[in-house]
Amino acid sequence: MVSPSRSHTIAAQRKSTRSQNDASSSSCDGAVEQLQALMGNGKTPGYVKLLVELLLETRAEIKVAYDRNAALVELQALMKENSLLKQKLADVMKSSQSSVPTPAVEVGHS
Repeated sequence: MVSPSRSHTIAAQRKSTRSQNDASSSSCDGAVEQLQALMGNGKTPGYVKLLVELLLETRAEIKVAYDRNAALVELQALMKENSLLKQKLADVMKSSQSSVPTPAVEVGHS
């Protein structure tokens, strides 16, 4: 069962942004390849090579952190949705118990 609030969660939003990120990622990958080719030509000073390697390493670490953050944001949204659904269920259960008439106990007169 899909709840109405589920369609507005982060997972639905991530699908649209993921395609945009893939497009920019492919253009960045091309730039990275060009940079690596430039570094391998033998004319680049050692300190520049080190700097580029550190930047590429930092880029990879940032991507991992971004992916982890996105997963945590999605988890947080799902946990919030779960809490809301539990609250709604508790409210429904409470109202259904109060709407069921309790049978009156008759005291027998003998």
